[in-house]
Amino acid sequence: MPNHNPLPMHVLIAMVALGVTGVEADSQMSHIIDAGECVELEIDAQDEWNRDQRRARDEARLRYLLVKGVTYTFEVTDPEPTWQDWWISADPEQGWPRWLSILGWPLHFFNRHPESNWFTLVGAIGTDPAHFFKIGMRTRHSATATGEFGAFANDLPSRIFYGNNRGTLNLRICRTP
Repeated sequence: MPNHNPLPMHVLIAMVALGVTGVEADSQMSHIIDAGECVELEIDAQDEWNRDQRRARDEARLRYLLVKGVTYTFEVTDPEPTWQDWWISADPEQGWPRWLSILGWPLHFFNRHPESNWFTLVGAIGTDPAHFFKIGMRTRHSATATGEFGAFANDLPSRIFYGNNRGTLNLRICRTP
């Protein structure tokens, strides 16, 4: 059970550097996922980051902090997950259907994570693209930095393009013991 003592973000980052876990930051309610702990997040295709999560109805928003060098598993828990980019149905593993991916190729290098197909599920640690990684339906990833976790449908980086997206996915994150 995590400790719910609110601390300023700079103190939280220092505690992470020292190896202290199970605390939360007051400013944005950031929570370090403890060893063996799993958390569930709802990922909305319209949200560019999906950082803020609710623990329960009427509770404060919560952000999850990943720790550099720690390994996590990420898994979409929906039985048949789909979301839409305008009128195009996509799944978090493959993204757009292959024939549309070919048509979208000229713009491919402008999407947020060019190494992944359009509309695949991508994870982020902070906002630096160097710390983006493909999640798809399931992946195991060692954090390349300490920072707030976010996830998104791989689209062009603008609220204009995210505005026509539809659908949500449930994502489970587990920190390895």
